[in-house]
Amino acid sequence: MAAATTRSGTVITENVRTRTIVLRVPDWPGHRPGQHVDVRLTAEDGYQAQRSYSIASPPEGPAIGA
Repeated sequence: MAAATTRSGTVITENVRTRTIVLRVPDWPGHRPGQHVDVRLTAEDGYQAQRSYSIASPPEGPAIGA
């Protein structure tokens, strides 16, 4: 799957140990159950981090919840 860029997202605190990251990605082609996304972040100082997240939202939803 091709890379997508988003600058809008929401973090929902589910409990003290669990958070949900909700991303709104323009032109998201959809996903399949069990799929994951790789999230890559670049800080202003150039530091980069990458982590893989399982998609927890339904495929027909308007946003990606991980």
